[in-house]
Amino acid sequence: LILAGDFNRHHPAWGSNHIQPRFIEDAGELTNFFHDHGLQSCLPRGTATFWSLSHPGRNSTIDQTVTNRPDLLIKCHLYHDNYGSDHRGTYSEWYLQARRNLTTKPRKAYDRADWEKIGKEIQDLFERPGELDSTKALDTVVDRLTRTTARAVDKHTPDLRPSPYSKRWFTADLKAQQNDVNRLRRKWQESCAEVGRADSRTMAMFEDMRQSRRAWTRTIEKAKASHWKQFLDEAGEGKLWKAATYMKPRDSWGCIPALKVGDRELVDNAEKAQAFMGSFFPSMAPAQEEAPTHAPTEIRWHPISEVEVYRSLKAAKGTTAPGEDGLPTLIWKRLWKYLGNIITRIFTASIELGYHPQRWRSARIVVLRKPGKPDYSLPGAYRPISLLNTLGKLLEAVMARRLSFFAEHYGLLPDTQFGGRPGRTTEQALLMLANAIDRAWYRQKVVTLVAFDLKGAFNGVNKTSLDVRLQSKGIPSVARRWIASFMSGRQASIGFDDYQTEVVPLDNAGLAQGSPLSPILFAFFNCDLVDQPVDFHGGASAFIDDYFRWQVGWSAEGNLAKIQSEDIPRIEAWAERTGSCFAAEKTELIHITRKRKEQNQGQLIMNGNVIKPSTTAKLLGVIFDHELRWKEHVQQAVKRATKVNIALGGLRQLRPEQMRQLYEACVTPVVDYASTVWHDPLRDKTHLRHLRTVQRAALIRVLSAFRTVATTALDVEAHVLPTHLRLRYRAQNTITRLHTLPQKHPIWSALRRAQRRRNNRGSFARFPLSEALKTMNLERLQEIEMIDPTPLPPWRKEAFSEIEIESDREIALERAEVARSTADIVVYSDASGREGH
Repeated sequence: LILAGDFNRHHPAWGSNHIQPRFIEDAGELTNFFHDHGLQSCLPRGTATFWSLSHPGRNSTIDQTVTNRPDLLIKCHLYHDNYGSDHRGTYSEWYLQARRNLTTKPRKAYDRADWEKIGKEIQDLFERPGELDSTKALDTVVDRLTRTTARAVDKHTPDLRPSPYSKRWFTADLKAQQNDVNRLRRKWQESCAEVGRADSRTMAMFEDMRQSRRAWTRTIEKAKASHWKQFLDEAGEGKLWKAATYMKPRDSWGCIPALKVGDRELVDNAEKAQAFMGSFFPSMAPAQEEAPTHAPTEIRWHPISEVEVYRSLKAAKGTTAPGEDGLPTLIWKRLWKYLGNIITRIFTASIELGYHPQRWRSARIVVLRKPGKPDYSLPGAYRPISLLNTLGKLLEAVMARRLSFFAEHYGLLPDTQFGGRPGRTTEQALLMLANAIDRAWYRQKVVTLVAFDLKGAFNGVNKTSLDVRLQSKGIPSVARRWIASFMSGRQASIGFDDYQTEVVPLDNAGLAQGSPLSPILFAFFNCDLVDQPVDFHGGASAFIDDYFRWQVGWSAEGNLAKIQSEDIPRIEAWAERTGSCFAAEKTELIHITRKRKEQNQGQLIMNGNVIKPSTTAKLLGVIFDHELRWKEHVQQAVKRATKVNIALGGLRQLRPEQMRQLYEACVTPVVDYASTVWHDPLRDKTHLRHLRTVQRAALIRVLSAFRTVATTALDVEAHVLPTHLRLRYRAQNTITRLHTLPQKHPIWSALRRAQRRRNNRGSFARFPLSEALKTMNLERLQEIEMIDPTPLPPWRKEAFSEIEIESDREIALERAEVARSTADIVVYSDASGREGH
């Protein structure tokens, strides 16, 4: 469905950031229509389509193109030729070509597999795997294990054979009724051939067939509704979240339109694949030779244990998409008791030899759309996901846990790096920045912030530069040799639609997107870039590859001078040393101050490109504006939540409690994200007026209520906290969790200052964190238990040698007596039973 026209309504879901609340209320009927039909705007939010001729400079977004299939949209933008009208034309392009079903390998019914037969068959073949004393022997064993497992799983696991015409709701009774309809149809056709249509007997047969067919179609409608209702009634068994996945727009075919590269239009799939490879893995400048800085002592390396590997396996998700071998993690979980020893031996040999098996360095790259791009005929509007062999990913997860332990236990990473680390979140990184801004404003100073964009972050990591940094941190040489092998000789095939390329070597592979090891390795890679103190003069913060730097001074010009003379040369020098590249065109510059004359001062020059200050900057999902009024961020949150609300409206026949659960799980996190940064729980009434519209629209659908019901009544009937109380409650919960962190955590500097600031009224601006603290009892906060997020040694032994869970009371008592007489320490726990557990 595609609708286009002048709707003459204003709403944050498609309009600008400065819409009066009364205009938003006027658009309620239109947004409800969009909700009912699952329609989404095709133009980028805030695109002005009406330019008033009588009031020059005044514009708004009242012309729209909306659809319920945004996945088919290639591009949508204004038609800039002016024909004298105050409305701009809209140009949209759609991929509406005929499509064919993709030929895919039959899926396996793993819930019906005979795991005992599979495990014993593989175990018998690997009773004596041989010595793993060379890279060739290791590759041979890994290939043999993969092929043997794939054959055994294929042999003892039935295929799922869904017919393209099969339906879950189609029952045996419907089949019998269908047979009756077909029998009556054939009798009528035979009578038509024998005595003609006008014969009374033929007409009677036709009436019987018509009535039977009508009854059959009505029964089908009832069966569909009954099946869906039964499906939703089983929500307690996890079906509700499966139903929630139906809220998301489905790109069933994933077809790639013709791509434009320069002046060429690529239609052939092979040319498209080549264009994607060039976009995903661009050629990088060579890194400079750096003299390695040796750490005083190298961290001790402990051998890998079977318990350690099993911990990583338990933490892995079993249903992740597999690599080229087609074996999901679920298989290794089920076969662990048969193959645990063999897998541990392979992992140990891989680490000791400093060699990552070649099979595990081959990836299958899937092309995905980047959401919200204006033109999907450009290769840059897509991103890659590397699907790796799951057994290799398990070894990468083991190494990632070790590196994470080394980093936290020995303090190897700077406090300004918040990504890929336990006990660190994006909200904490943003709170550190918000605290620095409030501290500067308290002294009437200006904050100038630059958000840098690293081009091809993971794919652009140079293994030599990474090794230098790992060596300077004292990472064991055995781990560094293995990491060098992990990053070398990588291969990949790229697939989209029903096309798949051959496996080709990657010259600039860097770190694989989708590897559990990539985030922690990247944190080591850019540690010297982000390692800057946060003080009264400025600071820096990073979340993996998102890096931003700020300077504090009396004027914007002074801040720009320091950034241009100190920070830009340092960043460019780091990029030259490591072979990295910053995208100057995506770098954002903003002066955060309420002094109007300072907001648009100056510019920066980086890599020959001029960077001018903007009115907003998006950092880790939060939109910062000049004066921290947060209008743009609130409007963006309303837009995103409205889209989820529209998708929620596509689920029919949900009970109110299920709808409420989906609302609280899928909609409120979109609105509430990082609210301690931008929402003052004691004020911000203007923001709340916008945010209440989201909850009101959702609750009307949850309760199937009239549109005129008061918002307060909706909150009470749905048993949902009002928006202002929900945001206050979230702020209190966030502060409570922050107080469980150890005192050495960097967020404590912001917490201590917020506690002092809560009683200080000297500034014209309010600090949301300190305002939230006014709603809490500080003495109670001091009593909260400290929970250290530093990971325990991965090679540690299990705390309990045996865990007994017995459903029978008498047997449980007998085993308890035996355990008490034989063990030194016995721990008993008690819990109420649920569903037989």
